[in-house]
Amino acid sequence: MTTPDPDPTFYQRFYTAARNAGPPDVEKKAQASSKSVISLFVPPLPPSPARARERERRN
Repeated sequence: MTTPDPDPTFYQRFYTAARNAGPPDVEKKAQASSKSVISLFVPPLPPSPARARERERRN
């Protein structure tokens, strides 16, 4: 079973937009990346009540 080809005009529009935009500007990219900060910090979860009860039983 073959799937139908996607809309060919999508590719044509994408190609035309890419041609009109031209190559990426390296300096512009460097400035943009220096301004954006992505934090990978994930705060720890609070202790669950079940674990707190378990700790109390051990002590």
